[in-house]
Amino acid sequence: MFSLSFNSAAPTVIVILFYILVIAMAVASYKKFLNGTKTKLPIFLHSLAIFLLLCAIFRPEISFTMKTKLRKPILVLIDTSLSMMAKDKKGITKIDRTREFLAKNKFFKNYTPIYYTFGSELNCIQKKDIEIIKAQQNATKIGFSVIEALKRHNENCSGIIVISDGYENQFVSWEEMKNKISVPIYTIGVGEQSSKDICISTVITNSPIYEGETLRISPIVSQYGFDGEKVSVSVRKNGSVVQTKMLELTSGFNRIDFEIPSLSQGDYLYQVSVQHGIGETNTDNNSSVFLVRVISPVIRILYVEGNLRWEYKFFKRFLESDKKLEPVFLVRVGESTFQQTGGRSIEIPSNILGSDRFLKNFHIIIFGDIDFSSFSESDLENLKNFVEKKWRCSLYGRRKFP
Repeated sequence: MFSLSFNSAAPTVIVILFYILVIAMAVASYKKFLNGTKTKLPIFLHSLAIFLLLCAIFRPEISFTMKTKLRKPILVLIDTSLSMMAKDKKGITKIDRTREFLAKNKFFKNYTPIYYTFGSELNCIQKKDIEIIKAQQNATKIGFSVIEALKRHNENCSGIIVISDGYENQFVSWEEMKNKISVPIYTIGVGEQSSKDICISTVITNSPIYEGETLRISPIVSQYGFDGEKVSVSVRKNGSVVQTKMLELTSGFNRIDFEIPSLSQGDYLYQVSVQHGIGETNTDNNSSVFLVRVISPVIRILYVEGNLRWEYKFFKRFLESDKKLEPVFLVRVGESTFQQTGGRSIEIPSNILGSDRFLKNFHIIIFGDIDFSSFSESDLENLKNFVEKKWRCSLYGRRKFP
């Protein structure tokens, strides 16, 4: 767009009319007083001089603006799970149908497409790679892939196109997802009909656990086409069957719980498997392998006693007999003086409750028959803060040890 303006208080139209009036008067004067003589060149030069003089006075500004169309990116998510290898009546796989669609369709002409493949994970690819992609991922996580793609682009895109056969293997709360998505999502279905399938979508465990603690395993079984049927779900440890339960498939996602008691310290390889359904075409996703870690941390204990009494003697012997415990025993020998009487050797500060560095050495502090009146208010406040901090750690991250 062309625009003209002048550095003058007068409107642009008035200034332009003034230009025309002054130049017209100069031309008319030449023609009236120099009639019959050669006036073309003097008129031109005089008009040019007047024009340049007016430009010096009014200082015109000329600007050009051009509108350019910005091609915003659009994300294209291509399903590459194993179910995309299923063939239609003509013997063409779903992934090949996807390639045909992307090659023929011209709806990307106003956008810059960014291509991703997804299944159990999301991967960015180039357009030239579409011809060689393979459908070999064991799960279809549509919801996860959409959210992850948006995170990678900070939602700076026109929208998302999801090309899939539509079989989601992971439980997704679509009501919650609506609050996280601020761009349009366009879904393109591929295939004639979803194949019957049973799949281990995910496995929930409480690993890592402490030695002797019960291991809880909760596989989530997703299914399509097997409503009301019963299948067996097995848990194996290092290849051997540990437990088997029957599960009735009543919805898209079904949960079943297993408990494995009293494991010793170490790492264990577990596998959850679900029985194949009749007519199921894809059986590669009927099992899931995961690692379970059992830990046996040493618990450091500070036992503070007011005097050498019988209860202290027997309790001290009990704590020292457990190899998982690392106790330190202190007995008061003066108003604010303590002597170590056993356990792990450690440097004892003059003020045991006022030293954060000293208290941080322990997970548990036990007080016996002791008079707290000799401790200052700041010492007791410091002890209170230490206990509160340990309580918060045990509540929000009980696997962590200092």
